[in-house]
Amino acid sequence: MKICLLEDSLPFDGLTPDQRPLGGFQRAVAGLAAALARRRHDVTVINHADAERWVDGVRWLPFGEALTTSYDLLIACGKPSLLDGMNGRVLASRRVLWSVADPATLLEGDNAQALRERNADLWFIGSMQAGRYQGRQPAQVVLPGVASVYRPADVERLPPPVAIVTASPDYRLESLIRLWLEKVAPVVPGAELHIYSSLLSRPLRAAGPVPEAQQALYELIAANEGLGLKIKAPLPDRGMALVYQQARVHLHPGHADDFAVWTLYDSHACGLPAVARMVGGTMDCVTNGQTGYLVPDDEAVVNVAAQILSDASLYNRMSEAAGSLARRRSWDVVALDVELLWGESVPEAPATTEAPAAVAPLSAIDLALAADDDLNDPANTLPGDPPDSQADADNRQG
Repeated sequence: MKICLLEDSLPFDGLTPDQRPLGGFQRAVAGLAAALARRRHDVTVINHADAERWVDGVRWLPFGEALTTSYDLLIACGKPSLLDGMNGRVLASRRVLWSVADPATLLEGDNAQALRERNADLWFIGSMQAGRYQGRQPAQVVLPGVASVYRPADVERLPPPVAIVTASPDYRLESLIRLWLEKVAPVVPGAELHIYSSLLSRPLRAAGPVPEAQQALYELIAANEGLGLKIKAPLPDRGMALVYQQARVHLHPGHADDFAVWTLYDSHACGLPAVARMVGGTMDCVTNGQTGYLVPDDEAVVNVAAQILSDASLYNRMSEAAGSLARRRSWDVVALDVELLWGESVPEAPATTEAPAAVAPLSAIDLALAADDDLNDPANTLPGDPPDSQADADNRQG
């Protein structure tokens, strides 16, 4: 099957997740494309890549170099406006919108018109998101996969009492930190809360000052570093996988429009239990009482976190469940779902082969204009910042 994925956020390709922090949706595009290629499909990703190159059997093509070509399947990543196939340069028998946004944004205006005119199917990433859709386009739920780097071999270990947060500063982070100082720091000896944020880590990376909107939060954290609060810079995939393996709980304040919760899936696959508010897509990822806890408010988040940080047997039980459940779903499984729903398998040899020339590594592109729900919110990130891990921006489709 000949497949084209159209993605319109920032420059990246299949090499980028190993080189720098990248948005959850962008990482998903790279993971799915490579998995489809492994299943012997002819796969092209057209995006803002800085140059044409082949990575893991996938052809990555800049928008400006794409010629009129016919495909069996077009997957428009995030934006309904991509369903027109770059004003007709991408011709396709079937068209699918891979959506991570609030489905209400798909019911009116240009978004609804694009879906109708192209007779496109909808791909939702979870039941919580799909349950909000009130439109008439055919819709399917296909849960995300997890990159192999987040599916390590089982290792018996008890990490130190470290909790991590990968949420945007706008995701009720100040409330969570104040409750941590009040209810966790005094009762769990040696407990630390590591906050992974591109905005708050700007001074650490010599990338300039913290934006004014986050200055008070930054000062609150700095003033209480002795109580275990630490600001950390987001890392590429391999680095974040190690972070998850060396922590004991992942705290996620959540947001009603964050359906993807990419980093929760990643950390679960590493065996890291989560405590999350029951909003957005957290209920699709966390199995309450088994792989973590789903709770109603921030106070419950820190109360339950204190239990996991203090109780080794509770951590071990939940870590085993989180890892065993999440590790089963790779991007290869997602690729199979895509075949079953929108195409067919390809038993014969692939239609294209990788270019024989060596692939040059990408230059360091430290942009922050990704329209990504999980890693990069233009409203919360400045040029030159790597993305924050749960900032919800790709929910604004168009």
